[in-house]
Amino acid sequence: MTFRQIEFFTTVCKCKSISKASALLRISQQGISKALLDLEAELGCQLLKRTSSGVTLTNYGTYVLQEFEIILRKKEYISSYVLQMKSTAREPLLVGMSFGVLSALPHSFLSDFITQHPYIELNYSDYTDITLVNRLVKGECDLALIAGPVNCEDLQMEVIKTEKVYLCIPFGHPLYEAQEITLQSLAAHTFVMFSNQFYIQHHFWESCRHAGFSPRVFLSSNDFNSLKELAFDTGNLFVVPEHTIPKKDSQFRYYPFPDPYFTWEITYATRKNKLMTEGMMAFYQSLKETVG
Repeated sequence: MTFRQIEFFTTVCKCKSISKASALLRISQQGISKALLDLEAELGCQLLKRTSSGVTLTNYGTYVLQEFEIILRKKEYISSYVLQMKSTAREPLLVGMSFGVLSALPHSFLSDFITQHPYIELNYSDYTDITLVNRLVKGECDLALIAGPVNCEDLQMEVIKTEKVYLCIPFGHPLYEAQEITLQSLAAHTFVMFSNQFYIQHHFWESCRHAGFSPRVFLSSNDFNSLKELAFDTGNLFVVPEHTIPKKDSQFRYYPFPDPYFTWEITYATRKNKLMTEGMMAFYQSLKETVG
């Protein structure tokens, strides 16, 4: 069944004559008649009674005409909407994300959003946590997904996802075979750590100080992969959020960090009192549906 057949049939019904429909559509009577016969053959019923004075609808034809008129109205709406999409300027949406956040989301999240929202021109950039908060406060991003927990009075925030934090223990380290690891026992060991531009570093220090000691940090950096390699090469401990743990890793043992209050979060953030645009609302809805 084609739109051509549907349009021929509805025009014939409107004109009550194949010859009049032929003149209106500028299609031969033979072409229209064949299209209608093919349509009746496909549906397995007679739609029109043909007489010398014109055509009349059968009961089947009356029903089919009603449905075809709905289809044609929908086709007209779709064509009009697509034309509007082509002529309407796309809404720019500036999204900032903390390093590592995108890897915690489904891999197709951004591409799916772009496909499903052609009206929106998505511009996405990665930053360290502190840099991202500052950019958002200054209005240099429309919204941000920040690795937290985050504390900023100038932002309106909602936690989208929470993960456990794990000790990353290199093979051969004294704690690699330990049955139980306490927070206090970490005071005797050295870490490699994210720089102070990441909230995970601030919360790590806070957890250790709450246990009564300041952690020993061999080196800090902004690069996750370099830190993990360095932890293995130097035999130092590291901390990582849960989504970064590979299914198989013979170089490291992963142990839940012995402070249940030390977590890693994805926080959806906007400036306070910022008017939500259509693009921002669409992004938020897609994020909630994706993360569940």
